[in-house]
Amino acid sequence: MLEFDLTKQFGKRRTDFLLEVKAQLPTGKIIGIFGPSGAGKSSLLRLLSGLEKPDKGYLKINGEVWTDTTQRFFLKPQKRAVGYLFQAYSLFPNMTVAENLAFAAEKKIDLTQLEELLTVIQMTDKRDQYPGSLSGGEQQRVALARALVRRPALLLLDEPLTALDEAIRSSLQTYILALHERFQPTTLLVSHNRTELAKLCDWILEMKDGKVTATGTPDSLFGDTETIDFTADSFRVLTLTRNNGKLIVELVAGKQKVKIALNNSSWPNLKSGDQIKLTDTAFTLLNHKI
Repeated sequence: MLEFDLTKQFGKRRTDFLLEVKAQLPTGKIIGIFGPSGAGKSSLLRLLSGLEKPDKGYLKINGEVWTDTTQRFFLKPQKRAVGYLFQAYSLFPNMTVAENLAFAAEKKIDLTQLEELLTVIQMTDKRDQYPGSLSGGEQQRVALARALVRRPALLLLDEPLTALDEAIRSSLQTYILALHERFQPTTLLVSHNRTELAKLCDWILEMKDGKVTATGTPDSLFGDTETIDFTADSFRVLTLTRNNGKLIVELVAGKQKVKIALNNSSWPNLKSGDQIKLTDTAFTLLNHKI
């Protein structure tokens, strides 16, 4: 369980921004943080990482205390098992892909671990290249792997895909799911994109004016779950991704394409190319194109 009840006043005047956040969240899941600009989403991540000290409150993960102001205890950022990924890649330009990952480990990296990370992000053939020779999407994949190189208990993703075009963004979403499935950190993802949150997240934390205003599944908060009757038998599976009980499926029927999320246990043997019929089936509509 990730538990926190934290207060932080930003600025000296009472009218300045006040962050008061409290939640109990499941560990080992992808948790989306959603809300308008200025809601305090990035500030929350900074408190969790230790880059900001709270004025009062506590933070615990899996029973381990990281902050408790009543005990005057504050675990320094470098002592926390945290991986942090921002929009900016911040790779060292004079280091190769492999050297960037090794440096983040803060000690001699296990070669098996290095190969595992490179394999998951499909960069084994570019391990000796420098960041300047990589595309933006490739750089972000390396940055994502670097955030995971220390096997953090908590992975913080602060709008890491916002500046990328739709094709690269979709590809990186797949890598995030693959890395999460392999290493199982508790992941907090800040995003304004509801489709992205519905695709990636198990749970959503909604914020406004420095407070947590709602928590729940993407279905319950975004209201995108529908029960409809597809009478056509011609829906063909184009692509699918499985992760933590979710099944993200792109379907096509004639000129119609639709991407949906299904319960993995209800479709255990589904594969690309299959023809399926969805009748009276609850699903999450992720996007819809004609």
